Amino acid sequence: CGHFKKASKWGRRSVIAKQKKYSEEFKREAVNLIRQPHANVSQIARDIGVSANDLWRWRREADS
Repeated sequence: CGHFKKASKWGRRSVIAKQKKYSEEFKREAVNLIRQPHANVSQIARDIGVSANDLWRWRREADS
């Protein structure tokens, strides 16, 4: 079953292996940071070591 050898580095297998699990408290605090007036989401993401897309997704999830 060598079909994974042909998959690109962006294949599902490598993406799943790189996912990180963040606590709900971490996500909640991160979302609170980006809700501050004049918050720079990209800079906050770099500061805490996550992607800006993660922050936006966590905010959407918190707002739903």
